Amino acid sequence: MISIRRSPAARLFAAICLLLQVSLAICAVDQLKFSLLLPRSLEGYGELCDDIKNALDLFVAQKNAVYNTNNVNISLTFYDTQYKAAIAAAAVTDSVSNGAIGILGELASGMAGPVSNQLLPNQIMQCSGSTTAAGLNQKQYRYFFRTIPADDNQGVVLNQILSRYGWKRIGMIYADTSYGNGIANSLLSKAAASQVTVLANEKFNTDYSNLQTALQNVKDSGARIIVVVCEPPDYMLLVPAARKLGMYGPQFVWISTEAAMGVAANLRAGIPAGTYTQADLDAVNGLLISNPVEGQGALYDQFNADYKAKFSKDTGQYSLFFTDCLRLMLAGLENYQTTSGTPWSQIAAGQGYPRDLTKLLGPLTLAASTGLTGHVEFDRNFDRVGTYQVVNIVKGSNVVIGATTNATYNVVSNGVSAIFASGTTDIPTSELVFFPDWTEYKDPIAIVLMVLYAVMMGVNFASIALVYKWRSHTQVKALSPEFMIIMGLAMQLAYATIFTLIGEQTQSKCMARPWLYGFAFVVVTSCLIGKSYRLSRVFANKRLATPIGMAQLLPLTGMFALGELIILAVWTGYSPLKPQRVSNITTATFVNVCMSDRGNGGFVGTILGYNAVLLVATTWLAIATRNVPSRFSDAKFIALAVYSLLIWCTLIIAMSFIGGSSPSLVFYITSFGVLFVTTTTWALLIGRVVISHWSELQALKFDESTNPLKDQSKSTMLVAPAGAVKKSHPLGAPLSTNSQQTGQPITQHGDVGLRGLIAQFPVKAITILPWLSKWELFEAVLTIMPVPRLYLRSVTPGAAEKAYCVDAATLRVSRRNINGTGSTVAESGSEDRGVPAFEIEFGGRRMLFEASDEKQFEQWYNLLRMASKRMNDGQSGSSSVPSHTAPRSAAGAVSQPGV
Repeated sequence: MISIRRSPAARLFAAICLLLQVSLAICAVDQLKFSLLLPRSLEGYGELCDDIKNALDLFVAQKNAVYNTNNVNISLTFYDTQYKAAIAAAAVTDSVSNGAIGILGELASGMAGPVSNQLLPNQIMQCSGSTTAAGLNQKQYRYFFRTIPADDNQGVVLNQILSRYGWKRIGMIYADTSYGNGIANSLLSKAAASQVTVLANEKFNTDYSNLQTALQNVKDSGARIIVVVCEPPDYMLLVPAARKLGMYGPQFVWISTEAAMGVAANLRAGIPAGTYTQADLDAVNGLLISNPVEGQGALYDQFNADYKAKFSKDTGQYSLFFTDCLRLMLAGLENYQTTSGTPWSQIAAGQGYPRDLTKLLGPLTLAASTGLTGHVEFDRNFDRVGTYQVVNIVKGSNVVIGATTNATYNVVSNGVSAIFASGTTDIPTSELVFFPDWTEYKDPIAIVLMVLYAVMMGVNFASIALVYKWRSHTQVKALSPEFMIIMGLAMQLAYATIFTLIGEQTQSKCMARPWLYGFAFVVVTSCLIGKSYRLSRVFANKRLATPIGMAQLLPLTGMFALGELIILAVWTGYSPLKPQRVSNITTATFVNVCMSDRGNGGFVGTILGYNAVLLVATTWLAIATRNVPSRFSDAKFIALAVYSLLIWCTLIIAMSFIGGSSPSLVFYITSFGVLFVTTTTWALLIGRVVISHWSELQALKFDESTNPLKDQSKSTMLVAPAGAVKKSHPLGAPLSTNSQQTGQPITQHGDVGLRGLIAQFPVKAITILPWLSKWELFEAVLTIMPVPRLYLRSVTPGAAEKAYCVDAATLRVSRRNINGTGSTVAESGSEDRGVPAFEIEFGGRRMLFEASDEKQFEQWYNLLRMASKRMNDGQSGSSSVPSHTAPRSAAGAVSQPGV
């Protein structure tokens, strides 16, 4: 054998030949190019698109493991369209130029249609696993098919759910997109045939500018069964907005499409970051979802296991539908290549195979058309005839409770009952159930109110009894006890109105309330008018010979009450108030509002006008009597009562006219308002008199054994002669208390120049509650010998006796000045000057003394101060008294001004 040694050139040639062989081998692999168009960067779609892409990548890898043995390779190019038409169009152009023979996508129906139109000239097949718009089955989309059922079928299933649970009244809200409009229109047609009433049919814009309005309209319609159709991101805004409007709860049922399958998971994922709350997640419990069945069969089980091993989770929504799109495209090409013998290289170049879907996909065998989503069967428009599940969200998880059985899409239960928002299997009704919205007697607020009203009725009754008991006492008699008793009885009627406000309104309650309100109000105001009129007549005419008696006043006040009674009687006889039901669709509540069959506006206006006139008269008379002596005057208290009546009655009346809109608010304002205004009126007109007089009576309970006035024979006190005070006033009380006005000077007994002074003064106790104090007439005796003492004794005619004996050492004397006319009535044309007065303080008491003039003031003020000083200096035994403190008359007696 001859050995031939290869030269370097030969070896180089051999290497080149080897490289050429490898290159030829590579060039022999046929590239089947496909494109995937998804809106990956659109907010809310990222994870969804990733799941679809991952499933397709896994499927392509598995198929290439088989295809590569035949020098065939599948390539899948991904394009992020951002859900923008221009970017999607550019992706289609690039795919065509790169030789793509199939397009997967778009995700949404609104984008899939334009993509199909752009592919039409090149006759490139297109498939989507998510778009369900009915319009995509039209002839212009001749190269488009889908592995998910179309909207027409979805509408059938949604209507089946309504029929299954017997719901005949629904509200609809959906996105203004091809997807939303398609399913909504399908359901509307099916619902009309099933005699389902659509209470609201609202769509919202893709920018959500009218989402809030659409939700409010659905709520206002009274719909309790609400069908919503929108894209997955839409739910993330819709759920919190609807929850805040109160559109979730036991009375509501929400029904949606497969786009809501991930809503619970998305809400849960947003809770840690604060994007959503637990309340948002809880709101979707009970949601019913019509969902096309996606993963099923042995192929799915194996594929899902492989997917889970690689990505650590199950396949995502729509991913299997998209995977079956690619699988069916390849199955059609494989079938044609096998039967026709067309080489893969020619198919990869987009040549040599039919573009008609009927010829490409129609001949597929049962085995070839069974994929990850089960057996794929198409109708004549190449829409998927699919199976639907009915999914129920329970505690944030998706639970399958039923499925359709055939092409008629009849829903059959799988034995699992739906759990609704109430947390039970109780099926809510679509008929709006109205609940009563009033306060029952057993409610805590009603119990509290009844206790408060009962307490005040008891207090008021006790005060009436005390006024009757004290009716002959001067302090009470001066304030017309007869009127106070009548007003107190009228207030009992006002307190009784609480029993007409609680519980369901009946005809008797409706008409009793204006009678109780009206009669109580008119009696109180009539009494105030009579009382004020009496005082104005008495103090405006000092020559009035006889007092104005109650016999003259009661008929006058009764006439005012009679006018109100006539109006109420005509109202009751002509058109009485009756309870009429007023429903609130928004809150699903109703109340019984008292209304007249013939209208009650005229009667209400008449009564309001009549009572307004009485209030004006009361106010005017209160102003006219503002200057009467304090022991008779109720002017400021009447004014306060009028203000209270005016404010609260206006508020209560206003609330009555909005009775149906906010029953709880009306009840609270009316019940508490009546309690407040009645109690305030009682406190101002009756309560203060009872408390004041009771306090005076308590002050009289002193130790008789220590009272130096008890036995005047053992006292050095100088006493004014009997009859010193003349009852010159028709009411039985003095007009004033100074000597010039009464003309009854006090004479003294013996020479008291060295023993002290004696006079009568108007005196007023100074307390922390000035309005409880009033002027009274006191006799004051100041002794110097044997020890400085001040004796005080009440001499007010008809008043209970009061007396005090005070050591000068305990006295504190200070100068005061009373603005205006003090305790007396100003004479016509007199100047409004300050009245001299002094204040003494002893034993925790403070008393204000009004002097008749400057001379009397100087005498008493200086002597009191000196007596107190002498006592404090230990000079009580001295009998010397400065002459300027006690000027003598020609007879040598001390001149004593007095009353």
